[in-house]
Formats: sequence, structure tokens, C-alpha cells
Amino acid sequence: MRDSKNLKPRSTIILVLGLSLLAFVVPHTPVISQNAGQPKVIASSAPNYPSIVAIIRAMGKVVVEVKIDAEGKVTSAKAKGGHPILYKASEEAAAGWQFESAQHGASERSTLLTFDFILDPSCNGAPVFRSPYHVEVRPVITLLTASDTESYIPPDFAGENCPVHGLALMKDKVEIRYGLIEFKSNYLKAEKKHFPFANTASYGGCIVEWEENPCDGKRVQRSPKFAEVLYCPKCRAAQQKWAKAHPWRRG
Repeated sequence: MRDSKNLKPRSTIILVLGLSLLAFVVPHTPVISQNAGQPKVIASSAPNYPSIVAIIRAMGKVVVEVKIDAEGKVTSAKAKGGHPILYKASEEAAAGWQFESAQHGASERSTLLTFDFILDPSCNGAPVFRSPYHVEVRPVITLLTASDTESYIPPDFAGENCPVHGLALMKDKVEIRYGLIEFKSNYLKAEKKHFPFANTASYGGCIVEWEENPCDGKRVQRSPKFAEVLYCPKCRAAQQKWAKAHPWRRG
């Protein structure tokens, strides 16, 4: 069986979340007291913990001052302290809050919101409100994911003919087999000479990589399951003919 060894594999692996790469120093966050007469919160939302922010280990509290009009809508949101890289997410979340309408003819008011970014991955990512004005935010646990298919076909492939049968090679998606592979006697020599582009399967080596989801305990295969290959129909027919003529002989 030929794996198109001269063709470079092209697998797509997408790293979604890693929490042990770089360490950033968290700037000092000033302690800012909040007024006892804070406006009542009607609707609130928490910022997302962006993946890239979690990767560089940015964390800590961000204090945002919001200005509120008479109808209870936020007219401005300005971060006052915390890690600068967390400012944008915090300000955007704070801008969407809604407060109780002003009483006794009051016009513009202001209050302080605290978003506490905690680098402790959560299974559901739900924010925790320690008070109506203090929210804890955690990154959601996301497994490192990989494509279930890798390609042995060059991205610039423009056509090629089988060196034995002269037919134009076709594309196919075949199973990747893992483990020790035993071939019949003289199989590899026959493959090279008579059916070099049968490519009915691909071989991925002895080790299959798995990852366990810490939230539900399920194991997920990270090693690719399929391979994109080039094949010749006449090579496959020749391979089947050779296999019938050469049954397994053991002992």
C-alpha cells in the first residue's frame, strides 16, 4: 500500500484554548469604593473571556465607570483600572447594562461596575454575580481540536497520470489505519511495480492520540481518522487481483 510518501501531508489543526503559554504581569487595580445609593440594576451582562486573552494569562479585576441617563440607559462606559487588555471587553459589556429610571427629576448618574476575570476554566462559562455590580468571569473549557481528515494531496495539484496505467489520478477519502501493519510476502514489491496508486487506505502509525474532556469525562480522538489521497482505478483493480492470487499463508 502506497501512502503517497513524496507528497507532503497537509493537516489542519486548530488550537482553540491553551492556558499555559505566556505569563503577563497583572497591573495593580485600585480599590474604588462604590456609593451606597447606587441605581438599581434592571438588566446586566458579563463580558466574554476572549480565548487569546486567556492564552496570555491576562486576569484580574477591571473597574468600569458607567454614566446613566434619566431613562436608565448607559451613555458611556470607561475602564478605570485593571489589565488594559481586558478594558475593551469590559467596556462593551458595561455599555449594555440597564438601570432603573431616575427618581425625583435626577438626570445623569454614575456608578462603578467590577468585572473579575478569573483564570480558572469553567465547564459552562456562566458568569457569577457576587453582587449586582460585581461579576466573576471565567474562560470556558474547550478541548484542543483537530481536523478528522488530513491530506496527502498538494494544494497546488493540477493533475498527474498513473506511471503504470497512464490514467489520470483521482481524489478519494480513505480510512487511516493505526497499529502494527503486516503485509503479505512480496506485497510491497508488487505494489511498487503493479499498483503504486491503489491507495485504498492510509497508515497512521502505532499511536492514536486521545484527549479527555474534563467536564463530562468523554474521550475524544485527536488523531485524524481519514486521509485524502490520489488513486488510479486500474491500480485498485490490480491490487484486488493480486490479493486473490496470493492468499495468506501462515505457519
